[in-house]
Amino acid sequence: HEAVVPVQSERDLQRRLASDRRLLALLDDQGAPLAFVHVALTAAFPDTLDSLLAGPVQTGPFRCATFYGITRVDTRVRGNAGALLEAALAHIVAEHPGLDLTATLSPMPGFRGWVERTLAASGHPDAAGELERVARLCAAGLASGRRTEALQKLAGMWLQAKDPRGRLQDPVARFHLGNGASVRAVLIGADASWHGLEQSLGVMVSYRYALSDALSRVA
Repeated sequence: HEAVVPVQSERDLQRRLASDRRLLALLDDQGAPLAFVHVALTAAFPDTLDSLLAGPVQTGPFRCATFYGITRVDTRVRGNAGALLEAALAHIVAEHPGLDLTATLSPMPGFRGWVERTLAASGHPDAAGELERVARLCAAGLASGRRTEALQKLAGMWLQAKDPRGRLQDPVARFHLGNGASVRAVLIGADASWHGLEQSLGVMVSYRYALSDALSRVA
């Protein structure tokens, strides 16, 4: 029932439980799960979802901790997700104090819909097909620099887009930036799955959490 990066198979689940991965559970006093956090420990940052999910098991030394799934399974966690992430960060940094980077590999839900609405409002109502083609070329590493730059620019605009209440429209950006992270990188073609293409044209974002903050929580 992983909501952010759905588990595809038993083999996929086994990979997420390998020695270079962590599946952290927040439990209540009776041991019932409230939420789960998926973490990948790697020597270098995995800049695509496929390399994170299907890459070879690494034995270390680990330099990066990448948070790629934060899933609530109980409504009691609502409003406390920031505290969950703090606890997960502190746990990982305490276990691996030599890390150079703690960051996320995060989706951009709503990005594709926003792009299509924006283009339609600009007089390009039939652009969805071309968008799909460009997104697939980017995911395959075959897009021209001009198309990649255009998608990068649109992603940057989406991450700054506000709703009528003045909040960031992207709920993932709102969560991470509201909990002290900063945008580390916009990754074009990082999610080539049907789900990634459908929700974000294959684009993902890496949000960085300051190691100094995580270390202060451990101390």
